[in-house]
Amino acid sequence: MKDGTNRILKVVVGADISTDEKMELIKILIDADQKPTETTESEPTFTVRPNRMPTATKKRTKHNLSWEHTDRVRLFERMVEVWGPFSSWTGEVTPGTNTFKAELEMLGNEFGRTPGAIKAQMLSAISKMSTDKNTASTKRSVEAAMIAGFVSDPEIY
Repeated sequence: MKDGTNRILKVVVGADISTDEKMELIKILIDADQKPTETTESEPTFTVRPNRMPTATKKRTKHNLSWEHTDRVRLFERMVEVWGPFSSWTGEVTPGTNTFKAELEMLGNEFGRTPGAIKAQMLSAISKMSTDKNTASTKRSVEAAMIAGFVSDPEIY
């Protein structure tokens, strides 16, 4: 008998059911254990792969959202409210407060995003623009940050 079948058999024997019910279940287990496993080459095999569906068909989850322009502007406005404009920060890429991680988490919850997604938007806006980083998303982040007063023009060049 297979190990799994033995474990089920022990549960059936110790169960608080009638002897007739136990005998019936034991017979079913023995029959199932003795049947050969039937597989054919025509049966599909499955491989777990990362989700590579086209964007239009992906489910929108907390971890898979594109940023709308108004959401980005609102995010940077909230950053100004929480930490002030980037020019007032004491840290190189953080505001220099002890509560930064907790506040990042709070903003993530407020916007339905991970703290990493919030930080990525922030870093896109405060990083120096360079030719290898001029993605459309980075440009949109910088634009939203400027509208919200998070960064000013000289800070990004």
